[in-house]
Amino acid sequence: MIAGMIYTAIREVIDDMRGDQHLLISFFSGLLLIIPFIPLYSPVMFLTIIGGLAIGSLSPDADAKDAAIFHNRINIRGTLGDLLRPLGFIMPVFGYIIRYMIYCPVSLILWAILRKKGKPRHRGLLHSIPGMLLTVVLIGFYLRVFFVSLGMDISYLILPFLSAFTAGFLMHLLEDSCTPSGVAWLFPFFNNRVYGDIRVDRRREYRPAVMTFTLGIAIIALFLTGSYYQVVTIMSIWIPALMLLAVWAVFLFCAGLKV
Repeated sequence: MIAGMIYTAIREVIDDMRGDQHLLISFFSGLLLIIPFIPLYSPVMFLTIIGGLAIGSLSPDADAKDAAIFHNRINIRGTLGDLLRPLGFIMPVFGYIIRYMIYCPVSLILWAILRKKGKPRHRGLLHSIPGMLLTVVLIGFYLRVFFVSLGMDISYLILPFLSAFTAGFLMHLLEDSCTPSGVAWLFPFFNNRVYGDIRVDRRREYRPAVMTFTLGIAIIALFLTGSYYQVVTIMSIWIPALMLLAVWAVFLFCAGLKV
């Protein structure tokens, strides 16, 4: 089932890789890491982690009004699309919270203090480590307040969600660092950008599709070799972690990263 799900998603991203590029690369990267631990997760915990990865992978673009996180459609076919499609109703909620309850007020404060240097813009605050940390902390706070106000004690799910959310967010920044516009990782303290030469509007830009394909093959290989069924220990993370680091290292090298 997992192999079929990954295969369908790979075909989808090769056919039209610009639509859900951030979502698929971040999702596959996270899935590669958690494959050995899936037997330990309850269905609720697994869906919480998947949801955190998906939402985090689109959250940095909440600084743009037409961002994918504001749309309620996830255009991925097959089993993976069926799994992620319910998030289409949740993502806009997170998008508006991040935009109007985190990004806008904090950006106005920065603009008032730093003037032109802190002017709100796409790939500004939300595309930086300080912005990511601030977003994670405030999202955790809002979730805690929301569920406590409803009398629901599901605090045990908040940390896994935030961990997956952070991973998805971080991978989005890495992916955007591979494009000519780049990312100022330490904004607003420093405006130096890390950038590459991947242009997703280019017809024959295959590198992100190859990245997704490679991650998918790594997941299938890890699953088929039996790692999914073995007794899980803390050492189980090393093989998928090294695989993930290797794939990302090659991808970043091929993107021609510069500072």
